[in-house]
Amino acid sequence: GMGYLTGAITPETTFHPEADLRAKFPRFTPEARRANQPVVELLRRVGMRKEATSGQIALAWLLTRSPAIVPIPGTTKLAHLEENLGALTVELTPEDVQEIEAGFAAIKVQGVRAPEALLKTHDIGANLGSSSAGTHGLSPLPAPKP
Repeated sequence: GMGYLTGAITPETTFHPEADLRAKFPRFTPEARRANQPVVELLRRVGMRKEATSGQIALAWLLTRSPAIVPIPGTTKLAHLEENLGALTVELTPEDVQEIEAGFAAIKVQGVRAPEALLKTHDIGANLGSSSAGTHGLSPLPAPKP
């Protein structure tokens, strides 16, 4: 997200140190962006075959994971919204999905996804890299009785 998977952000991109929150995100350091570039290249390669953008491929792949997953891409630009909606028309074959997943598995993504203070506010499951099912996220409510 945040321009990463679309290829809009490259290792050479600079961020305003105060006005752009990405300047403080570990995954957006120049070193992490260089190390994570193979993810963008993988999505771009599949996208070229499907006549889709890398961002559309990322969203289309997410939609193949489970009917319970609903991507919520944020944007303030109509053109980006239209591009995101275009992911709904991308048809990934089982072979495409396998290529993407094998490619992801071979790449060690560098940089945690958010600064430490922000991670503490995120859902427990998201911080563990898993579903929050059973953890009730950060809810102060007690777990339901069995």
